[in-house]
Amino acid sequence: MGLSSHGPALELDQSYLWDGTPRRSFRDAKIQRLEAMAGDITVGVAVLAAVMKEYRLRREEEGRRREEE
Repeated sequence: MGLSSHGPALELDQSYLWDGTPRRSFRDAKIQRLEAMAGDITVGVAVLAAVMKEYRLRREEEGRRREEE
């Protein structure tokens, strides 16, 4: 979570996310407050966590295969 010139902001790590993913950045504004986006933020964090776990499991599996060779 960061602070922009417009107030608090949150941006999810995009290196794990591809097209068609939930929203990746959230900024506090007069029209839509971060508090009102809590559901969307929760979904984004959950999707990011699942993708990061899958990425880690794939890397571990590849490492095990390399060690067996």
